Amino acid sequence: MTDKMHVRCTQCSKLLFKGQVIEVQIKCPRCGFVNELSAFERQTRGYYGSKGFSCIKPSRRNQGSE
Repeated sequence: MTDKMHVRCTQCSKLLFKGQVIEVQIKCPRCGFVNELSAFERQTRGYYGSKGFSCIKPSRRNQGSE
Protein backbone atom coordinates (compact mmCIF):
# COMPACT_ATOMS: atom_id res chain seq x y z
CA MET A 1 0.00 0.00 0.00
CA THR A 2 1.76 3.07 -1.19
CA ASP A 3 -1.03 5.63 -0.88
CA LYS A 4 -2.80 5.03 2.43
CA MET A 5 -5.65 7.39 3.11
CA HIS A 6 -6.70 8.35 6.61
CA VAL A 7 -10.46 7.94 6.92
CA ARG A 8 -12.28 9.87 9.65
CA CYS A 9 -15.85 9.89 10.92
CA THR A 10 -17.95 12.65 9.37
CA GLN A 11 -19.63 13.42 12.72
CA CYS A 12 -16.83 13.41 15.30
CA SER A 13 -13.62 13.21 13.20
CA LYS A 14 -12.35 10.08 14.96
CA LEU A 15 -9.78 8.22 12.85
CA LEU A 16 -11.57 5.07 11.69
CA PHE A 17 -8.82 3.44 9.62
CA LYS A 18 -5.83 3.94 7.34
CA GLY A 19 -5.60 2.11 4.03
CA GLN A 20 -7.06 1.67 0.59
CA VAL A 21 -10.56 0.45 -0.19
CA ILE A 22 -12.90 0.20 -3.13
CA GLU A 23 -16.03 0.45 -0.99
CA VAL A 24 -16.55 0.36 2.79
CA GLN A 25 -19.28 0.94 5.35
CA ILE A 26 -17.98 1.43 8.90
CA LYS A 27 -19.70 2.36 12.17
CA CYS A 28 -17.86 4.88 14.33
CA PRO A 29 -17.16 3.41 17.78
CA ARG A 30 -17.28 6.88 19.34
CA CYS A 31 -20.54 8.37 18.05
CA GLY A 32 -22.31 5.46 16.31
CA PHE A 33 -22.60 7.04 12.84
CA VAL A 34 -22.40 4.66 9.89
CA ASN A 35 -19.95 6.14 7.38
CA GLU A 36 -19.81 4.98 3.76
CA LEU A 37 -16.92 5.57 1.39
CA SER A 38 -16.23 4.45 -2.15
CA ALA A 39 -13.23 4.93 -4.42
CA PHE A 40 -15.45 6.88 -6.82
CA GLU A 41 -16.42 9.40 -4.12
CA ARG A 42 -12.78 9.83 -3.12
CA GLN A 43 -11.82 10.79 -6.68
CA THR A 44 -14.63 13.33 -7.04
CA ARG A 45 -15.02 14.74 -3.52
CA GLY A 46 -11.55 14.94 -2.02
CA TYR A 47 -8.86 13.02 -0.21
CA TYR A 48 -10.03 12.47 3.37
CA GLY A 49 -12.30 13.38 6.22
CA SER A 50 -15.86 14.54 5.77
CA LYS A 51 -15.23 15.74 2.21
CA GLY A 52 -14.46 12.15 1.14
CA PHE A 53 -17.53 10.57 2.69
CA SER A 54 -21.19 10.18 2.35
CA CYS A 55 -22.75 9.14 5.62
CA ILE A 56 -26.03 7.87 6.96
CA LYS A 57 -27.45 7.89 10.45
CA PRO A 58 -27.49 4.54 12.24
CA SER A 59 -30.65 2.56 11.70
CA ARG A 60 -32.95 1.82 14.63
CA ARG A 61 -31.58 -1.70 14.59
CA ASN A 62 -28.10 -0.31 15.38
CA GLN A 63 -29.25 2.27 17.96
CA GLY A 64 -30.85 -0.08 20.46
CA SER A 65 -34.02 0.77 22.35
CA GLU A 66 -35.05 4.40 22.57
